[in-house]
Amino acid sequence: MVHMCSSLGLQVKLEYCYDRTKNDVSLQNPLHNYLRLLAHTSIQETKINMAVNSTGIVVPVVEENCKMGDYSNSFMGALSKLRDEKEYCDFLLQVGDETIHVHRAALAISSPYFAALLKSNMKENQMGSIRFEDKDANAVKAIIGFIYSGQITLTEENVQAIYLTSDYFQMKWLKKRCVRFLKRHLKRTNCIQLRRFADKLSLKKLYDCSHKYILNNFDMLIDNKELLLLSFEEIRELIKDDQLSVKFEENAYKAAINWIKYNVEDRKAHLPELMSHIRLRFVRTRFLTKYIMKESLLERNLQCKDFIIEALSYQAMLKECLSENSQSEKILTSLDNIPKKKIKIEKIAANRNARFYILFTGGRMDITSKTAVCCSQVYDVTNDRVVSIPKMRSARWGHSLISLNGFSYSVGGYNGDYLNTAEYYNPFTQEWNYFANMNYARKNFGICAYNDCIYVMGGCGMYPSTEIFNPSTGRWYAQTDDNIINYNFCNRIALIENSIYNLDLGYDGLINCMRLDPRDGRCYKLNAVPGTEKEVFEVFSSDQSLYCIQNDFFARLDVRNNKWELMPSMTPQRTNYSAIMLQDNIYVFGGLSAKYDDISYITNSVNCYNVNDNKWTESDLIGPLVVNASAGEFSVNFDIN
Repeated sequence: MVHMCSSLGLQVKLEYCYDRTKNDVSLQNPLHNYLRLLAHTSIQETKINMAVNSTGIVVPVVEENCKMGDYSNSFMGALSKLRDEKEYCDFLLQVGDETIHVHRAALAISSPYFAALLKSNMKENQMGSIRFEDKDANAVKAIIGFIYSGQITLTEENVQAIYLTSDYFQMKWLKKRCVRFLKRHLKRTNCIQLRRFADKLSLKKLYDCSHKYILNNFDMLIDNKELLLLSFEEIRELIKDDQLSVKFEENAYKAAINWIKYNVEDRKAHLPELMSHIRLRFVRTRFLTKYIMKESLLERNLQCKDFIIEALSYQAMLKECLSENSQSEKILTSLDNIPKKKIKIEKIAANRNARFYILFTGGRMDITSKTAVCCSQVYDVTNDRVVSIPKMRSARWGHSLISLNGFSYSVGGYNGDYLNTAEYYNPFTQEWNYFANMNYARKNFGICAYNDCIYVMGGCGMYPSTEIFNPSTGRWYAQTDDNIINYNFCNRIALIENSIYNLDLGYDGLINCMRLDPRDGRCYKLNAVPGTEKEVFEVFSSDQSLYCIQNDFFARLDVRNNKWELMPSMTPQRTNYSAIMLQDNIYVFGGLSAKYDDISYITNSVNCYNVNDNKWTESDLIGPLVVNASAGEFSVNFDIN
């Protein structure tokens, strides 16, 4: 409560603030009763101004503050409607063939660029229009729409143009939203271009983010044309970076040699320097001897030949030391003493080969037992060793295993009856936990991950429909419009781009094939797999091909022309195995070897098929002893010592 009085006697003004939570006012005056009455009204706070009227009597003047709740939206909506109807517009933006009618006040409020322009003596301000010769018309219209509505739709197609235009208009909030969008939608098809975009505009955070993405996903970029268009300095910095993430060092070599061959005459002079940054000593011996040694560009370059000789010497010395069971210190000492004559390498670079882990879960003790086991084993491919981890909560075989966002999901299967239970392994807490049950119990079904969801299809069970698990909601969603799929003896699925390919083996011995587009749910029938072998099979995808593997049968489907081609079958043969695809290789582990004297033996040998060589080999790896176990790539590196 404020008491104000004019000392000249010309006017007296008293202001009282009355709080209804109190019973009285501190200043006794003729308005006491009025204020008491006011306390019982719905007004929480009222200001009363006291003024002296012309007769010298003090009278109350009551004031109430009123606010229209949706005024801002109503005002901007009305202003936007005026712009749409071109009413009261007093300024024009001309972009290409487009003329955009606007209000000066709206531009000045939203854009420091226009605020400065519209209070200057520039001719555009005097003429009431401005022309933009090098701006994207759609971007300008989108930004004007944003000025009038506070909303804008960013897409991969328009975001860069909108950023450039909002930068010109000095609209900081919109620029930040564009950069945020670009960072959130980095992928292999745009990461190189976005790094160039960020570099040109000195957007450090976007540059660092896209550069890190390139390093972390380099394996997927080897055949990317954007990579081939990089300058020598750019490709060199990538190849030599210690943070370059490659599953195998030969991928760094492939990227370098592909870049050279894209323009041999102009780029071959850079070959020695690029090769000096490839860690050839860590390239797999077979690839080194079969491909790198036979590359004609390297054969004609003496310095490159020296690099190869050093790598071969290193690998030979390593093999010799390991075969003699030498101690680690002795091995390292011997390797460091390898002659490096004529080789100008500043230092011995670190091994960048990724460490592969394969998770094996469940299975059976042997082929005669229908009782499942709940064991879990991790196979360290790099170091060729098997380590047990905590067991699953449920024993199961005929189940499916998939990795998604660092977690491994084990679903369905059989253990005296069909299972619909599901559990996941958390590598950080090192424990299995149940999650939501599937709607349908099943075994021998297909599984894959698409758009951060898990898809399961078909298999043996009671009418098992296709189901989708969304980790963000923790729920399974059954699909009803998939009656084209035969739910029979065995189903397997694989992902190629935005299509899920389903192969199902019926009791008639035929393996049918169909393609599902998960974006619209439509199914398309493809040619059936040739042959009538009734047996559980596995399916893998590589590039534009599907590979169907059985004990003594192997075929490839080119999805571009819908044609199956018979391939060399697996040797040696085995059944009840576990299989997985890593890079360009399909690995087959465990299972039962071919019968000898009518007896099958559990094997720990490993078969390997290379899609480039179109050839099966028996790997030097010694895998786990498993029967009907499910295998999946373990996507998180961890210490298994």
